[in-house]
Amino acid sequence: MQTALNPASRSRAGRQAERVLQLFWNPRQAFADLSDRPGYLVPLLLVAIGTVLVNLWMSPLALLAIRGQLESSVPASQVDAALAAMRRWQLVGAGFAPLVLLVQLLLLAGLVYAVVLALDGRMDFRATFCMICCAAVIPFLQLCFGSLVVIIRGPDRLRAASDLHPPLGANLLFPDLREPFDTLLGTLNPFEIWYLILLVIGIRCINGFSRRKSFAAVLAIWIVLTGVRLGIAMWTSGG
Repeated sequence: MQTALNPASRSRAGRQAERVLQLFWNPRQAFADLSDRPGYLVPLLLVAIGTVLVNLWMSPLALLAIRGQLESSVPASQVDAALAAMRRWQLVGAGFAPLVLLVQLLLLAGLVYAVVLALDGRMDFRATFCMICCAAVIPFLQLCFGSLVVIIRGPDRLRAASDLHPPLGANLLFPDLREPFDTLLGTLNPFEIWYLILLVIGIRCINGFSRRKSFAAVLAIWIVLTGVRLGIAMWTSGG
């Protein structure tokens, strides 16, 4: 019985991996059979493990940025102790990162599912979650690209924790822009646009929506997500 199940399991995993690759050249085909053969484990593991590895890889630079911030606000005698505590929290954070990612993806899938239902869609929650897990590869690529930018810039450019998240969108043109406008323009970047286009294609393929209806669904989702980001940005910046 065990040997009979293994080929099927490998086939399912192979199809999920193929679906992730198809996002880059044939996203319509990637989402075509998602309702009939939903699978999320492979893309979820790829993004979760990749996120942990990138965060651990960037942890020395993160500590350097935090040191620069602490040295301007904390007595020198307390900086080393604070950094030692931060190192421990980095390891804890790396351990909990997959769980945090899972919760984020579930919440996003819930939002997409609610919007699609409001538009009389037929996509079930499992297919919605699978689509979100596949599309999550794009934000992960954005994380990798942003980390590469930080490394290329060099440690001399790290003065605060915010320097670990370089601008990648229209906010590049306005370096002195204040919140919430910096965050708003930051959403206008190639990765974000790519991600939204994938959602349009996925929602259209699975539900049989028209192009206009799919755009309307994704626009509603984008407005909600951007509103949450702007609220967090205003709160963390003290605005």
